[in-house]
Amino acid sequence: MKQVHESEHQIQTAILSMLPYYGIFAWRNNSGMIAVGEGRYRRMIKLGVAGMPDILGIQKESGRLVAIEVKRPKMKPTALQQQMMNTLEEYGAIVFIATSINDITKMFGKKKYE
Repeated sequence: MKQVHESEHQIQTAILSMLPYYGIFAWRNNSGMIAVGEGRYRRMIKLGVAGMPDILGIQKESGRLVAIEVKRPKMKPTALQQQMMNTLEEYGAIVFIATSINDITKMFGKKKYE
């Protein structure tokens, strides 16, 4: 029987739905580029900062930035992502890699808000 794995998008969606129960206001941090306009007015708009984690949020109790890099199991962050996570952590953010909602429970423990 073939094992089915969740996509990174599905993991992100599940994590985002859980974070409010831990007192974290969070959002998906889009990055990359999109095209706007048409013809000679078409241009590319850069979204976000390269290497920034997939989910950003603010912890209610401490006011600290929460930065979560979401990966499928066994996948690793790129060098740029790891460098950004190290920088955010140096500045006091709560930074970690999550491969499932279990990582959220491990990081934040028992739910505080319901």
